[in-house]
Amino acid sequence: MEDSRTQVPGPPPTPWLGSHGNLITFLRDPVGYLRRLRREYGEIAAVVKGTRGMIFAFGPQFNQQILSNPAVFHCTSLMMPGPKDSAQRRLTDAVFSMNNEVALSRRRILTPPLHRRSIFEYRDAMVELTEATLAGWSGGQTLDMAEEFRRLTLHISARVLFGLDDWTRPGKVADMIDAWMKRSTSAPVRLFRRDWPGTPYRRMLRFAGALEKEILGMVDHRRSRQNGGSDLLSILLQAHDETSDVSASELVGQTNLLLLASYETTTTALTWTLFLLAQHPEIAKGVVDELAGVLKGDAPSGDQLSRLVLLDAALKESLRILPPVVYNTRTSVQPGEIGQYRFGPRTTIGFSHYITHHMAEIFPEPEKFNPARWSSHDPSPYEYLPFGAGSRTCIGAAFALMSTKVVLAMLLQHFRFSVVPNSTIDRKGLITLAPKYGMPMRLSAPDHGFARVPVRGVIHEMVDLS
Repeated sequence: MEDSRTQVPGPPPTPWLGSHGNLITFLRDPVGYLRRLRREYGEIAAVVKGTRGMIFAFGPQFNQQILSNPAVFHCTSLMMPGPKDSAQRRLTDAVFSMNNEVALSRRRILTPPLHRRSIFEYRDAMVELTEATLAGWSGGQTLDMAEEFRRLTLHISARVLFGLDDWTRPGKVADMIDAWMKRSTSAPVRLFRRDWPGTPYRRMLRFAGALEKEILGMVDHRRSRQNGGSDLLSILLQAHDETSDVSASELVGQTNLLLLASYETTTTALTWTLFLLAQHPEIAKGVVDELAGVLKGDAPSGDQLSRLVLLDAALKESLRILPPVVYNTRTSVQPGEIGQYRFGPRTTIGFSHYITHHMAEIFPEPEKFNPARWSSHDPSPYEYLPFGAGSRTCIGAAFALMSTKVVLAMLLQHFRFSVVPNSTIDRKGLITLAPKYGMPMRLSAPDHGFARVPVRGVIHEMVDLS
């Protein structure tokens, strides 16, 4: 008789595609799928049932269980690994999918440039690049702020984290990374994994080879200018060239995923925060008044950032209600239990930042953008986890927060921003939460006020804009 404790509730397999169909539906819209999953099946539910299935567990108690037990729950890449000795596999050879002593070793290597003490040295470069961006804008323009922020954060990452003054090459690599991720998670690739002529799988492998070539070109360019730098790419090169601690494969994978992580989450945090402020004029006015009082038109110094209490609260609330990372997963290396259910080895166990942040028992009126809640609310690391929690907390969290605050503080002193009326604000993203059609905004002079405008789309499922 089958053990009922292994029968995790969840949607039945789809016709024709079976459990693969559930997974593909999930990947098309993770936020929507996870919302339905919890609503219909409760705190623990299966996307893929059976041996080596995929289970989601919702809530801080499960976040803590998963994230505080790295010996049981291993990190693995969400991208398809590809054949042995392939570019596809090398592109996933990064700290995000490493475990145990190897993971700890890589975090020790990569942490110094991202340590809180180190990032204040990046302030001048952040200010310089933001000023250059602002110089190209003028009142009356309509800009896609998602694309503007992506370009700016890529500039900042290329300069301070990769030691590259010219962002052209990193920009090309970033575009290819975005395309590679889409190919690696597409339904045709997942359903028909055959390296045959004309198949989407083979085209994905060839594209991975082209991406690897571009990454190696960027690495070689940095190596030719090696000057004992302390940026991430220089540290990886030293560990590869001088100590052999980092293999050639890992050099590709670390560069690939670190570049992606360095700009994508910061871009989405900036975009959503500006959108939320623009749609909440009274809150935006409070932030702008604080900036005027503390900064008086100047870019913030490291010390002044700590005095921008309202800006900090607005950013915290933005990261809560529209977190850059929607979910993540671990893979069990041994049988275990979660809640009342048992799982076997090689089961994928997922948790969701988004669902946790929208639990009314933790954050009352969770769909309301309410920065004031942070004056009295102090959630645990497993209740509020925009950058993860436990021993695998994002090593770039302090860098992302500082760069986001510096950029917002400067932008909001130079311009007022309003969303183009009746824009469709939908969501997209495999793991991250980004606006599907960009973020069209109109710029005006700083003496203008903010004004909420009507918008369309699934944003109304996520944020109460009434």
